[in-house]
Formats: sequence, C-alpha cells, structure tokens
Amino acid sequence: LKFQGRLAEKELEAKKLKLEAAGLISLVRDKLDPFEAVECLEIEVAFQAMANLLSTVIELRATRNEIDAIHKALGS
Repeated sequence: LKFQGRLAEKELEAKKLKLEAAGLISLVRDKLDPFEAVECLEIEVAFQAMANLLSTVIELRATRNEIDAIHKALGS
C-alpha cells in the first residue's frame, strides 16, 4: 500500500513535469521564430527557457526511473 501511494505521487509529478516541459518547448519555439529577423529574436528568453527545459527533463527522467523501480518492487 505504501508503494502504491508513492507510485501515484510520482506519476502525478511526472505528469506535472511533462506539462511544464511542453510549455517550455512552446516558449522556445515561439521565441526562435524562423520568420523573425535574427536581431529581433529574444535569444535571452529562449536561452533561459532552454536551461529550464534541461533541468525539467533531467528531473522527469529521474522521476520515470523511480516509477519504474516502484513498478518492479510491486511486481507489475
């Protein structure tokens, strides 16, 4: 029962992180508009969003590894 609660918590965390990553990807794509003049691009904003995306994806991967470990412990 303890592992099932932990699993639900981690799955919710993974969904949150995936949603956050999707938002950051959209932001980066918006800020790196290929039809905008290069000098008008908000490179600093895109760079910060990419840095945030990197840390979010690293955290998401770690969370998914924890989910896999819990599944293994539960035998599912």
